[in-house]
Amino acid sequence: AVAPAPSSKQNPPHAALSPKSREETDRPGIADLDSWVDLENNGSPDDYSWSEATGTVSPGGDGIPEIRMFPNGADGSLPSGNRGTVNIGGNSNSTAVLIDQIYNGVDCNDLDYHGGSLDFSEGPVTLSGNPGISNGMKTAVTAVIGQPRVIFLFTAVTGNGANTEYTVVRVVGARIMAVTMTGPMSNRAVIIQPASLQHPSLIPGSAPISTYGTLLASPRLVK
Repeated sequence: AVAPAPSSKQNPPHAALSPKSREETDRPGIADLDSWVDLENNGSPDDYSWSEATGTVSPGGDGIPEIRMFPNGADGSLPSGNRGTVNIGGNSNSTAVLIDQIYNGVDCNDLDYHGGSLDFSEGPVTLSGNPGISNGMKTAVTAVIGQPRVIFLFTAVTGNGANTEYTVVRVVGARIMAVTMTGPMSNRAVIIQPASLQHPSLIPGSAPISTYGTLLASPRLVK
């Protein structure tokens, strides 16, 4: 049972998030599809390494490229006042809610707001944006360096700040590699690297396994 593989914007693979009870799924981030597809096709800077043996991130390449998710993506595509988070479980997630979801994930109560799941099999899903990864979230985001997370990929964005809406078409897996949340905005960054991720809250898609960021639904006993 697999989810996203490399694709064009015209034919994105499908998957969904759907916790079955209080079981949680990792809090998603947001990035633009064009930057991710460019990474898949052409590579990107490779400045950090992930060690499975030690569970740590260190400077120096490991053969897997990275992209800058925050603040403005690789191409400056995010609107003014919005730095790449989406609201799950409402249209105005507070910093406290975002921090809780970073640490503990998104659960069924959050997804009840969206009809019980975020399912891309019928087409794009529109999610409202939250105006930023604030300094108040620094400790939480830094605490998950080295951990894989679900990343939503969008093809269009309208509005700005708390009125931003993203058109989300695809989900992938990515590992948080580096976090800088101090100094001028031009120096701040959340750097991610494609990473496979398995979770019981993922609903399988039909696409083949990807080199970059495949999401895997956990095995289920069917008979």
